[in-house]
Amino acid sequence: MIFQHPFDSWNQILGRLEGVTRYRLRKVAKEAGIRRCVAIRKPVLTTKHTERRLQWAKDNRATDWNHVLFTDESSLEVGGTDRQVRVSRRSGEAYIPRNMTSTFRSGRQALIVWAGMAYNFKTPLFRISLAPSRVERSTRIRAEGLNAERYADLVIKGPLKAAWDELTTFSDRYQVVEDNAPCHNGLVAQQAREEVRICRLHHPSASPDLNPIENVWMVLKTRIYRVWPIPTSVDKLFMVARKVWDKIEMEIINGCVESMPRRVSNLAAIKGKSLKY
Repeated sequence: MIFQHPFDSWNQILGRLEGVTRYRLRKVAKEAGIRRCVAIRKPVLTTKHTERRLQWAKDNRATDWNHVLFTDESSLEVGGTDRQVRVSRRSGEAYIPRNMTSTFRSGRQALIVWAGMAYNFKTPLFRISLAPSRVERSTRIRAEGLNAERYADLVIKGPLKAAWDELTTFSDRYQVVEDNAPCHNGLVAQQAREEVRICRLHHPSASPDLNPIENVWMVLKTRIYRVWPIPTSVDKLFMVARKVWDKIEMEIINGCVESMPRRVSNLAAIKGKSLKY
């Protein structure tokens, strides 16, 4: 029963059983080595994903990660929390697909931000302003999304170019990491990178575990959601987020960058499967 419904709480499982006490259920689970743990959030990897990730690991064994600018967007929710999904599993089974929960976005009002980081370097937190959904003449107009054209105008020609110019003043060996979101791969975005002479390092699809800025996003969100009073609007949330981002220690940034050689080595060892990052 527990393995059939691993994301159910003890109380939910008890609701499906007759004549079983909470004490008995937990005793049986403990004897079987099963305990309640925070579920790992990872994208679902197909065979093609793992093959491409493995090839990426082979191609990047000699990459100088101290000369890479890691960039990404993140969504911060108004009224969000750092509450995590829990799962019933045995020790050592955290990365079995059935025990992981996929990444997704909820329907809450959200703030989209962008940032970049490199060894001993961190950009300011940049707000990506997109028109929210609205109603005109009884018709709901969908909120703007971040497409390639907006990404090129708002990010590539703005904060990304500023960071690139600053870093390449000291070295011409830098490369930029972006994930494979459609807004990053569109023709307009490609042309914008060429115009400002940004050199992009290939990043495999469905691989947030290969971009260490994801770990810094987690630090940012954890610290934001501990701020009191809770920000009640997008504007207030950005003010809090910017202050929290500015205070993230460079030791955290450098530690994440320094983890890249281990990530590459571990990825090759496990044949492209999900990393414990």
